[in-house]
Amino acid sequence: MILVPGQVEDDFYTFWFPQCKSNLALLQRVRATHPDAYIIYKPHPDVLSGNRTGDIKQEKH
Repeated sequence: MILVPGQVEDDFYTFWFPQCKSNLALLQRVRATHPDAYIIYKPHPDVLSGNRTGDIKQEKH
């Protein structure tokens, strides 16, 4: 089981992890690295409220 905490897409993590410039890219990388894992994704509260960027559209996953 892997917990993936979502981030706002213009946050500092994109500086430290340039290969993951979006939450979708982050989840895709986790899935590629751990294909058999049960992945739990928790969106950032600011993204959920609509105040910041980083929402993953339902059709993308």
